[in-house]
Amino acid sequence: MGDSALPVTTYRNLGDRLYDKRKLGALEVEQLVKEFNNSNNEDAIRNVIRVLTTDFTDSPQGNNKKGGLIGLAATAIGLGADAYKYIAALVPPVLRCFSDPDSRVRYYACESLYNVSKVTRGKMLPFFNEIFDGLCKLSADPDPNVKSGAMLLDRLVKDIVTESRTFDIERFIPLLQERVYVTNPFCRQFLVSWVAVLHSVPDIDMVLYLPKFLDGMFNMLKDPNKDIRTEADTTLSEFLRELHKTPEVTGTQSSPTSDTTSSPPAASSPSEPSSPDSSLSSAIPTTPTNVDYGSMVSILVHHCSSGDDFTRVRALAWVNDFIMSGKDGVLPFSAQMLAGILPCLSHEVQEIEAAATRANVHLQRLVNSTAQVVPVGDIVQTATQQFLNQWVPTRLSALRWVLMLHDKLPQLLSAHLADLFPALLKTLSDPSDEVVRLDLEVMARLSLDSASFERLMRSLVDLFSTDPQLLHSRGSLIVRQLALYIEPENIYRKIATILESEEEPEFATTLVQTLNLILLTAVELQEVRQNLKNLESPQSRNMFCILYKSWAHSPASLFCLCLLCQVYEHASFLLTKFADMEITVNFLMEIDKLVQLLESPIFIHLRLQLLEPERYPYLFKALYGLLMLLPQSTAFDTLRGRLTCISSLGVLHLIPKAKDDKSRDSSQLSDIDFSSLGQHFAQLQKKHERYRRKVQQENDLMLSQMYMQKMTSSSSSSSSSFSGATVGLPASNGNGAGSGGSNSGSKRMITPRTQQQQQQDQPGADSPSTGQDTTNTNTTTYSQSSPHSSLGSIPTMEDIKAKQG
Repeated sequence: MGDSALPVTTYRNLGDRLYDKRKLGALEVEQLVKEFNNSNNEDAIRNVIRVLTTDFTDSPQGNNKKGGLIGLAATAIGLGADAYKYIAALVPPVLRCFSDPDSRVRYYACESLYNVSKVTRGKMLPFFNEIFDGLCKLSADPDPNVKSGAMLLDRLVKDIVTESRTFDIERFIPLLQERVYVTNPFCRQFLVSWVAVLHSVPDIDMVLYLPKFLDGMFNMLKDPNKDIRTEADTTLSEFLRELHKTPEVTGTQSSPTSDTTSSPPAASSPSEPSSPDSSLSSAIPTTPTNVDYGSMVSILVHHCSSGDDFTRVRALAWVNDFIMSGKDGVLPFSAQMLAGILPCLSHEVQEIEAAATRANVHLQRLVNSTAQVVPVGDIVQTATQQFLNQWVPTRLSALRWVLMLHDKLPQLLSAHLADLFPALLKTLSDPSDEVVRLDLEVMARLSLDSASFERLMRSLVDLFSTDPQLLHSRGSLIVRQLALYIEPENIYRKIATILESEEEPEFATTLVQTLNLILLTAVELQEVRQNLKNLESPQSRNMFCILYKSWAHSPASLFCLCLLCQVYEHASFLLTKFADMEITVNFLMEIDKLVQLLESPIFIHLRLQLLEPERYPYLFKALYGLLMLLPQSTAFDTLRGRLTCISSLGVLHLIPKAKDDKSRDSSQLSDIDFSSLGQHFAQLQKKHERYRRKVQQENDLMLSQMYMQKMTSSSSSSSSSFSGATVGLPASNGNGAGSGGSNSGSKRMITPRTQQQQQQDQPGADSPSTGQDTTNTNTTTYSQSSPHSSLGSIPTMEDIKAKQG
């Protein structure tokens, strides 16, 4: 088959082992092709190429392949300017040899394609993708000679692409997008060099296609090879500078293949050369409508969380530059950028933290100063997600973003309060006080209108109800911090109104005690205290009535409120009601605290009024009645000492027998229905007593069932152990049966406790002791085993488990 196209001698020389013979055969092919071309014998030329392909380059013999590659190069040289007509037959067989197992064949393939490309120049660009793919693989070839030949061919192809106006960039980009994720360092260097070359071509605007390969380029920043990182960073910096030169974007994003972008025509076939006016992507400058910021932002945000610090810094730098150069055009993507910035604000690497801080500041300025539409909903969603971040600076910055949106766009933000409020309430349990304070400021600023304020107060009460630990640890901080931004009187009015209908007496009592202590001690509520102390205005008297109805949940707190408001006659009336109540440990402890408060600066006016018994007779009656309620204790001694000081002055005999307290004109308090308030207090306390009895009965039933189970399943020794354990359990109060029903009708027990144990339970407070209800020589005191337990305190499940061992 070869004899009809090539002379026998030429055919034999091309397959010879010796390079010189093969070279001689190639020269003969070149001369033969020249003759055929001069005589316009295209069929003969195609037959020569066919023989060189089928009998030589596709042959399994290595020498034949080498001879065929040299022959194809000689054919292209012999054709000269007409070689482009046969480019479709010349290039593919050479490309197939790029993957040959023999390194010498791969080297000759590079040499052959170099000669073909040198002759055809831009006419070989229809095969650019295949050539690029082959060169990408050869750049990592283990043979240094092959690698050297590939580099030589690579430089020639780059020159051809640089000078060509027919390069089809859109056809090449998908291949680049695929190959840019390779991990071989030599392939990465090859790819970076090509990206840099294409970016330098004036007729090719690579910025339009940057989103296609930006992710892969950022992956190269994590390469362990420093040279590759440097080259990739340099190339990316060039793109960033190019973006700075683009006109200010308007926010419209489109891909390079969108209708708004003119696509370059496909490369012309060899038989139809392109005219010089065949303009390509070079004629499409980067404009406000064709820079796809959205796709690039998504890529950058992903790399903002990279485990590689260098990549993270560069990604944040890009985000910052997008904000500064993109202006209003990047506003639609501000939430995405914020998601990448906020977590980095708490990074341990200072350079990353500084880059994130710069980007965050610039993004806030952009959002705050723009007149364009801001994606408030997306930003709020991003910020609320960061409320759960483990680092304090990130959580603080997320809250500041909400504040900034409220200051700029309160109406738009109000539409998202239903989603925002639950996250803000949950943040109240944050371990950082700084975060909680800022969180409270945000909620207060968002609750300036009546509807939002109502929702905030009800949400807080519900939160305290479901999370008693939060009320115990943060209740004071929350109320006092809110009082800095919302009128404290309004806060107390609203919470008191909500507590009027509270169905959980135990929770209502705890919350009232907390609020009462804050009312008496917090600096933020000084004006409220002053108004209540005087009761001069109708508003203050209305405030007293509202607080009274809720404070009635806690007798000690209510008595304290009456002392603060100087309604001493009603205070003494309440003492008579206390005698009809079931006295609980919690009540005694609250009275104990009240005695301590009476010695504080808060009640200095009350102590001075003791010097005027003729004006304040009911004050003396109230305090002496309080003294009679107290068991023998330190608090008892303290109050008795205070009253003894007055009696020693010899002024008690001046107390008139009059029924009316002359300390305040009765007409001033005519709008307060003390009789109705007293009835309300009595009814509420009966409700509390029923609740305590119900809880006690449930616990007694549970203990009884446990006792029976223990008796039926344990040995006699185990039964003795359980019996010993139940001895230490407090008996039921009042009418309730004791454990297992064996103590029915017994007196309420007071757990014996030493003075040292008592002081450990209540630091800084004196615990009273009674010594009258037991024959034991030890002093008996009431213990605070539960915040609302009676003298026969109700054991908790933890107590029961502990008793069982």
